[in-house]
Amino acid sequence: MSNSGLSYKYPVTEALSDSPALDIIDLEIEPGKLILITGANGSGKTTLVKLLCGFLRPSKGDIIVDGENILQYDPTQFREAIVFLGQTETIYPVSIRENIIMGLGLPEQMSLVAVDQRVEEAIIHAGASDIVERHGYHAVMNPCSINGYSIKETPGAAAISELRRHSPTNSISLSSGEQQRLIV
Repeated sequence: MSNSGLSYKYPVTEALSDSPALDIIDLEIEPGKLILITGANGSGKTTLVKLLCGFLRPSKGDIIVDGENILQYDPTQFREAIVFLGQTETIYPVSIRENIIMGLGLPEQMSLVAVDQRVEEAIIHAGASDIVERHGYHAVMNPCSINGYSIKETPGAAAISELRRHSPTNSISLSSGEQQRLIV
């Protein structure tokens, strides 16, 4: 993936300012490479990623993938070929396996053997094998909890009883980095 002289100006700001959100960005990303985009708040990181993923169209310049402008690709197929990990991705209070299956978007008619194979491939590609080896496929991440206590009273006995009754015995807490590897 490469681009040259990439610029983007949000339509809302066109009348207010002559300054684009991004201006004259030159970037080349080799196939299979992991890149991190860092910078100060408001520096255009999210705008750049939205452009590279095809969510926005550049005001100037082109984004070229395998010799073709990304505007020539079917958007759904293009997005299936890339991975974008934002800062607000969700991990659900279900097993590691179930979280991965949801993320893969597998067809319902797929056999359990094929599903397990795809889950294993995803774990290997994401570099998350060590997490599964430590905790297993059925460990529940971020189990449900009582979000807070009232200033005047503690949660009712019934709420605490239900939480205990439905809380998984195999719940785990993962670091942000481990969660990101599973999201990938």
